[in-house]
Amino acid sequence: MHRLLRSRFVLSIGVLALLAGPFAAARAMVIECGPTLCFEYDETQAAIGSLGAPVLVGDAMRFLPPALWLASAGGASVADASASFVFDRIYSPAGGEILALRALAEGDYEIIGSGTVASRIELGVKSNLSAEEVAAAAVFSDAGDSSGALLWSRDVLASVAGAFAAPTTDIRVTVGNLLQVSTAASSDLAWIQDKFLIVTAEVGAPVPLPGALWLFVTAGAALGAFRVRRVAHTA
Repeated sequence: MHRLLRSRFVLSIGVLALLAGPFAAARAMVIECGPTLCFEYDETQAAIGSLGAPVLVGDAMRFLPPALWLASAGGASVADASASFVFDRIYSPAGGEILALRALAEGDYEIIGSGTVASRIELGVKSNLSAEEVAAAAVFSDAGDSSGALLWSRDVLASVAGAFAAPTTDIRVTVGNLLQVSTAASSDLAWIQDKFLIVTAEVGAPVPLPGALWLFVTAGAALGAFRVRRVAHTA
């Protein structure tokens, strides 16, 4: 009898875990909306450890990375550090078409001796309404003695208007960041840091949408009027 009760208990726990799984995953999502753009992302993704949580400023998402830094000394081979942040949805609650996506990154670097530094930012844009994708990237690099600490910047633009068969009203965006550094001699020192990243989009005129999709977009706009954090309930 006890064995039967134990089996039923284990089965019940398993069923509850399966039922709770989708809800637990959904509670990690955040929706934030500016004047014309909404951003949806998972606040538990690994990139937040390096880039920090984004902050909505107008129609842009701003990162101030706390830990995206890399150094090399004494002739070390090439080393790299990377982080990729995913916005599951970027869309206009008014149904406007997203014409272009832009990302700007800035930071500091220094080379003492004969080292090298490099930084690369990538934008991967996928339509949530089809399987189509576009990508764009920008690279910064320097070599030789920098004669002190300097600023670097990268600006990348992904033109999405006309790239997909359907209007680009709802997209998934991956923002990839890569830092590289190396030194050649025992007296060399080089370092590079990513300190600022902002992601935004250009929005065009509203696109006529099917009735069912209008209901979906309207619901998203209502939720996005303020920051929505769905946190798992604690016992």
